[in-house]
Amino acid sequence: MLSHDRQRAEERTLDFLPLARILGDGRPLDGPVALSADRALSRADLLQGAAAAAEHALSRGPGRWLLAREDAWGFATGLFGLLRAGCSVVIPPNFLPATLARMAPDLDGVLAAPETGPAGPPGVPFPDPLPDGIVEFWTSGSTGEAKRVVKRLSQLDAEVRMLETAFGSRFKGGPVVGTVPPHHIYGCLFRILWPLAAGRPFLLDPGLEGILRHAPGAGAAAPALVSSPALLSRLPRLADLDGRPPLAAVAFSSGGPLDREDALAWRRWVPGGVVEIYGSTETGGIAWRNQGEAPDTAHWTPFPDVEIAIEPGGALRLRSLRAGPGPQLMQDAAEAAPGGRFRLMGRLDRIVKLEEKRISLPELESALAGHPWVREAALVLLEGRRPALGAVVALAAQAQALARTDRRRLVQELQRHLAGRFEAIAVPKRWRFLDLPFDDRGKLTAARLAGLFGRAAASEPAPPNPPPVLGHASGAEEVFRLGLDPGLLAFQGHFPGDPILPGVIQVDWAIRLGREAFGALGPFGGVARLKFLAPVRPGEDLELSLSLDPGRERMDFRYHVAAVLKSSGTVVFGPPGGPPTESGR
Repeated sequence: MLSHDRQRAEERTLDFLPLARILGDGRPLDGPVALSADRALSRADLLQGAAAAAEHALSRGPGRWLLAREDAWGFATGLFGLLRAGCSVVIPPNFLPATLARMAPDLDGVLAAPETGPAGPPGVPFPDPLPDGIVEFWTSGSTGEAKRVVKRLSQLDAEVRMLETAFGSRFKGGPVVGTVPPHHIYGCLFRILWPLAAGRPFLLDPGLEGILRHAPGAGAAAPALVSSPALLSRLPRLADLDGRPPLAAVAFSSGGPLDREDALAWRRWVPGGVVEIYGSTETGGIAWRNQGEAPDTAHWTPFPDVEIAIEPGGALRLRSLRAGPGPQLMQDAAEAAPGGRFRLMGRLDRIVKLEEKRISLPELESALAGHPWVREAALVLLEGRRPALGAVVALAAQAQALARTDRRRLVQELQRHLAGRFEAIAVPKRWRFLDLPFDDRGKLTAARLAGLFGRAAASEPAPPNPPPVLGHASGAEEVFRLGLDPGLLAFQGHFPGDPILPGVIQVDWAIRLGREAFGALGPFGGVARLKFLAPVRPGEDLELSLSLDPGRERMDFRYHVAAVLKSSGTVVFGPPGGPPTESGR
């Protein structure tokens, strides 16, 4: 067995620190840890921020502390500061005031805004190593009901070590760019903990701006991109990516399977393709894949420390020390593939009963996706006096115009397609033609789908989440009725205590619904005459009006609540396949 000193020396040689020693003396204090558009934060800054958080917690007493910081830097300093203070760290599922208030009675403290109280000079090292503290995550899974999942720091350390072993060679020296929030375990591991352990700076700017700002230029090191299927499928429609240098040296995606068409498209911007991670908050990483042209690249390869088996009923069973002792039975159906790999066949818990008939929603979705007019589809069982199936369909480019000009024909064709394989009761009666409403975890819940129909999901009593389309009418203009439930993710953090709908969300919704209403449009070229006249607040009945000019180059949008104009603007589109317009550069 290696001595303590020799083990530490070898770890420094490998430039990979255990998470318990992140606050120790393993690296130079001036080394960069995080980057933003206008500054670089060093290891000394990390120690200073963590020290302030630790002293704040110690002054009030350790115990179970809520880490209520949404930004990546505040999250990182708060997490390690609370662990240094001997606290159990509770990471909330979201930052809605009602959620935080509901959790407060069981807590000993809340760490919110970064503390600026007395802290030791940055040259004073923390005790090394940190205790093997507890970090509590919350996951909604597929049901939308929050569930507490307890992890030890050593389990998270094993997770990032496994990731470094599997994928560390794919990094090329650039920063880690993340679009997923750090309070979800995928974002926590890939955006914060793994970069800190491996000595790679992480980016503080989230979302589209961060991706494009840190895309490699001449001589710059390519970053690593940490994202989700929802954004990877939308980003090429929100920004003109063609003609740019590769966006990233490596890209990761988790939260759900990435559509094969999207995976192949992303090889234009990330030549090595997108590495998809299959796992859960409870189990950690289970398997990975990197889809390409070869059919077998759709199969999942288990990580080396994961043993898998398939139960007689088709359920995937696994054993991994990172997930804890004993086997874990997943709610995903699987099928064995050559070479110890497997195929995922859909969720076992998505079998619904309608008029005493058992209906497999994944089977229906797969059948719909097999139609050439359909890019992807999701089904939901809707509550009501007569429960019914609702279908949410993202259309392929060749069918998008049909949704505007002859919606009846479109619905009849898709119903006819299904009627050849399924009983009449299984053919959906309600239809929405929109991008699928993935949440910020990249997941698709029944509540979100049901919200598109203004209905509750049979399996979920929770209020619906965005996108909040309650109705759609076509005429001289395309008009969408939007219901702004206070629980919408769009209101989180904008602003605490006085939520309003962000302007960027309003523009994004207008673009997405415009593409759904008018069919294929050119690449996004910019926004002109943008005006935000009054705030849009939770609970308001919002109406979006869209009109397209004859040349299909400009789309006007207006948001109203009753007769009050809330905002307006013009979205500029370039010619299909052409460069962006001048205003978009």
